[in-house]
Amino acid sequence: MSQVYEKKFRFHRCFSAVLIFLFFSCLGNTTGRQNRPMEFLPADKLVLFIVKFDNLICSPCLNPFLDFYHLLPYPSRENMVWGIIVYDNPEEKERREIYRRIVQKKSRGFFKANNITCPIVLDHSHGFKIFSKKRTVILLFEREERILKKYVFPLNEKQKKEILNFFNDSGKLREGDK
Repeated sequence: MSQVYEKKFRFHRCFSAVLIFLFFSCLGNTTGRQNRPMEFLPADKLVLFIVKFDNLICSPCLNPFLDFYHLLPYPSRENMVWGIIVYDNPEEKERREIYRRIVQKKSRGFFKANNITCPIVLDHSHGFKIFSKKRTVILLFEREERILKKYVFPLNEKQKKEILNFFNDSGKLREGDK
């Protein structure tokens, strides 16, 4: 195994561990499947949609996400897909809890109105902000292949096909796929 590959592999493994830790640190406050969030966490594959809260009021920003979400196979949407809402806290500490509740209620309403059935998590730790600077992002995890992939909306046709193949048991991500 080459040194470059080993470094890349170590980086992906470490990076994946940090992401999973951040994800689990947010799980206390889910929308959708509030009572049983851990029951639906997949063993082998995980798809995270990271959505910036400010984008929820921007139709051109969110339409590609909504269109793509509804292309996903229904059972997989509820079993493999999670949404993470990232938001900025107000400067004043005393307004943060109020703003968090506003974000939670508006997000819940948006996802319910658009028939988005996957569990939604608010990023209280603000650890996922680095992935979603201004756009919606998809992160794909595949445990067996030890691969993490990132896609930024809007997606091209090749990316859509690759992500949809990810939901098939035979659709494995490979390190060389882009």
